[in-house]
Amino acid sequence: MPGEPLRLGNEYATVEVSLDVSANGPRVRIVSVRDELEVFLDPVALALLCHADDTVFALLADEARDHGALADLRAHRITTDRITTDRLTTDRPGGSA
Repeated sequence: MPGEPLRLGNEYATVEVSLDVSANGPRVRIVSVRDELEVFLDPVALALLCHADDTVFALLADEARDHGALADLRAHRITTDRITTDRLTTDRPGGSA
């Protein structure tokens, strides 16, 4: 059964972490004390965090400061992916321009 939230903090942030069992399966609830924002992470999301590098957290920090940062990154990535796809298509033998 869930107990009291665990409070973790430093000079930059304070969060409360607790176990939530109100959904279909257990998940972790994380609340930002300063912003009063919360997120629920299931075991799959937690496992994916193990694959994250510093870049992922830097992007999240950018988004926390500027709520358009991830949208800008997505737009840039889509443009870059299209350019790469176009180059692959035109560089192939028989590819069209």
